[in-house]
Amino acid sequence: MALSPEILRTELVEVRRRLNGTKREWDEIQERLRKLQQQEQALTVLLDGREEATQTQIEDLPLRKVREDALFAEVEAGTNKTEVIRQIIRESGPNGASPTDIWQGVQKRNIPMHRNYVYAVLARLAEKNEAKEANGRYTLTQVQ
Repeated sequence: MALSPEILRTELVEVRRRLNGTKREWDEIQERLRKLQQQEQALTVLLDGREEATQTQIEDLPLRKVREDALFAEVEAGTNKTEVIRQIIRESGPNGASPTDIWQGVQKRNIPMHRNYVYAVLARLAEKNEAKEANGRYTLTQVQ
C-alpha cells in the first residue's frame, strides 16, 4: 500500500514540527546548563576565597605548641586529669559517658584541661583496655 503524496507531505510537516520542538527544548536545556555552569564557577571562586581566608585565619591564630608528654602531665595541685576522667565515667553509671559528657564534667570541676585531652585520654584508656566504647559512650572495663 503506497502512501499518497498528500499524506507524505502531512507526515513530513509533522516530523519537522516535532523536530523543531525538540531542537527548541535542546537549546533551552543547553542554555540552562550554561547558566548553571556559570553559577558553579562563581560559587567555586567564592568557596575557594572563603577557604583561603579561613586557612589564613587559622594560620594567624596564636596556638601554643604542646609537647606530647605534657598532654599527660598532672595539673598543678596534684590533680590527675586521667583520674578525673575515670571518675566522671564511673559516675555516669552503666550507660557510660560520651566525650561531651566528660568535657562538661571537667568544666564543672574547674579542671584546667584542653578539650582534645579528653579524646587523648579516652583513646589511651581504650588502647590499654581500661575503657570500652559503644555507640559513642565510654565505660570502664575494670574496677579502677
